[in-house]
Amino acid sequence: MASPATIMERRASITSLSSPPPPNYYSISLPLPPLRNYDVFLSHRAKDTGQSFAADLHEALTSQGIVVFRDDVDEEDGEKPYGVEEKMKAVEESRSSIVVFSENYGSFVCMKEVGKIAMCKELMDQLVLPIFYKIDPGNVRKQEGNFEKYFNEHEANPKIDIEEVENWRYSMNQVGHLSGWSEEGSIIDEVVKHIFNKLRPDLFRYDDKLVGITPRLHQINMLLGIGLDDVRFVGIWGMGGIGKTTLARIIYKSVSHLFDGCYFLDNVKEALKKEDIASLQQKLITGTLMKRNIDIPNADGATLIKRRISKIKALIILDDVNHLSQLQKLAGGLDWFGSGSRVIVTTRDEHLLISHGIERRYNVEVLKIEEGLQLFSQKAFGEEHPKEEYFDLCSQVVNYAGGLPLAIEVLGSSLHNKPMEDWINAVEKLWEVRDKEIIEKLKISYYMLEESEQKIFLDIACFFKRKSKNQAIEILESFGFPAVLGLEILEEKCLITAPHDKLQIHDLIQEMGQEIVRHTFPNEPEKRTRLWLREDINLALSRDQDFESE
Repeated sequence: MASPATIMERRASITSLSSPPPPNYYSISLPLPPLRNYDVFLSHRAKDTGQSFAADLHEALTSQGIVVFRDDVDEEDGEKPYGVEEKMKAVEESRSSIVVFSENYGSFVCMKEVGKIAMCKELMDQLVLPIFYKIDPGNVRKQEGNFEKYFNEHEANPKIDIEEVENWRYSMNQVGHLSGWSEEGSIIDEVVKHIFNKLRPDLFRYDDKLVGITPRLHQINMLLGIGLDDVRFVGIWGMGGIGKTTLARIIYKSVSHLFDGCYFLDNVKEALKKEDIASLQQKLITGTLMKRNIDIPNADGATLIKRRISKIKALIILDDVNHLSQLQKLAGGLDWFGSGSRVIVTTRDEHLLISHGIERRYNVEVLKIEEGLQLFSQKAFGEEHPKEEYFDLCSQVVNYAGGLPLAIEVLGSSLHNKPMEDWINAVEKLWEVRDKEIIEKLKISYYMLEESEQKIFLDIACFFKRKSKNQAIEILESFGFPAVLGLEILEEKCLITAPHDKLQIHDLIQEMGQEIVRHTFPNEPEKRTRLWLREDINLALSRDQDFESE
């Protein structure tokens, strides 16, 4: 161990902003290029901020779709957090870091974090933002106050190399001198907005392999007229599964950085089955303004939207609207929004758009035959074009799917790696239902699943949409289902998705699954394997019948 005099000399040199890094500072190797699994690594001491400031900050970040790595337990307090190595890996895999300096941030684990964060900023140009939570920034930069106590303990600890402690001092000094914040509460919205604006260029991009997207985007962008100062409503309409929401998301991600505020109100029709319009109005206001805790007095959300959002240039997406009253209460008129604002509405009903006076409307048409073949080939073969020996069968499937992207994706994924015999059987079944609704065609993908996969799919369609994936796995496994493998297969078949650990299923596919359950006993819900509607449950109970779920 170095002598006390030597340590003091090193301290003095390291706490100067202009001082060079310690000799071994660059000895740590980092993977290049690193994976980017997180938008933000949130470094904080849980005992100081875990249930208060950091929790609120985490919630505010995630509400804007920002993926955050955060650990809420303290190794020093005997709890079991993420391992140190796992945290170091998470820092490397994050596009930015927020460091919440607090009274007890000087712990061993926090020092490991800030050391890695400073290194990632130096070598990988990672965005780093410090927050000084109820402490003097000078204490961070010079390791004074409570930090002095922690560093004395680290230097006296024979298990910690003194050179590593020097690296920590240098890292604290460098991060402590970065531009940041030193307030609590009101600065959360400012931090979130800053992070959002910095990350937005990389967050908003789309896969150029999406079939048929470019010409459709071109037409919609012409209607939007981005850059002009007028306020415009644009309607995107078409049948279910045609790709309306996909187009809206791409537009949102591509141009939202040009607006003062933006919000994507997802699946309005479905949301209103679980909450009232006032709740959606509140989400629209808080999301667009990036403010929290905005109350809507006397259910007068329409007036509040107009008063608050009319002052800014906003981009609003209202997805899957199915009733005129929804538009009237969420986007009543052009005067609700500031100069240059754009409101995009997706719906299956063009008449709804006409009734609301939306003149700029885009009808999303089915894929052309060549586009359908390309999409089908991507899903069935992992290639851009059909295999020669399968070309006729591919053409028949695409034709029967009616150019509907959802049906083409599901059918193509269902036939992936299947033998020719299964292809022929699928085409024969499609021929039998060629004049029926698309749901009947989607059922073919269900019947190609194994029995356990079918049961898992029906459970998701009836019970687990928008529920935690891990929670669903736990419940399904308690009934003896191979849930992890089953969910993987359903994702591969394009029947479900699981972004951010939330199970998602397209409305049409969910409707197909629920129809399969209902069809077994159309008028006798008490005999069905699954009940999810309140009226069916009440009817079954009123008939005093016992039922068992599979």
